[in-house]
Amino acid sequence: MISILIPDNNNYFKTYAEGVFLHRQIFADQVEITLDDNYCFSLYYTFPHHSRVYICCSTSICQTNTLEIYNVNKRFSVIAKIEGRRSFDRYKNAMNYLNKVTKGEVYKLPVQFFWQLCYLCQRGLNSNWNLEMLVKKYKFDITYDKELLCIQENTLEL
Repeated sequence: MISILIPDNNNYFKTYAEGVFLHRQIFADQVEITLDDNYCFSLYYTFPHHSRVYICCSTSICQTNTLEIYNVNKRFSVIAKIEGRRSFDRYKNAMNYLNKVTKGEVYKLPVQFFWQLCYLCQRGLNSNWNLEMLVKKYKFDITYDKELLCIQENTLEL
C-alpha cells in the first residue's frame, strides 16, 4: 500500500492521485488516499503556470528512477513524467476515457502500457481509437455504455 497526503488549502500547488483505490481518510487540513502499489498509479501536480504528471509504480515492480516526495509515504519508481499544460490535459482526458471504457480497471494494465500511453499523449496521438487499440493490444476488455453505442450508431447512419 502507498499512502498519499493531499493538502486541502495549499495556495502554491494542487495534488491529485489516481490508481487502484483502497482507502480514503479525511483530516482537518488534508486527505490521505491509500492506493494498491501492486499496480501503476498517477500523481498529478498543478502549479499556477505549470502542470506535471508522474506515472509511477512500486519499487518492487520497477527498480529504476526511484523518487521520494514528501507527501508520499515511501519511495516509488517513476515510469514517465509528463510536463506542460497540453500534454497534461491529453493524459488526463485519456485516463478519464480509459477509466470509463475499462470500468476503472485501466490501472491494472502493465507498465509497458503506460509508457506507450505517455508517448501517445506527448505526441498528440491520443485519439479514442488509438487508446482503444492500445488497450486491446494487452488483451484487456473494453465495455461500452449504451449511450456511447447509440452515439456511435447515429454517427454511422449519417
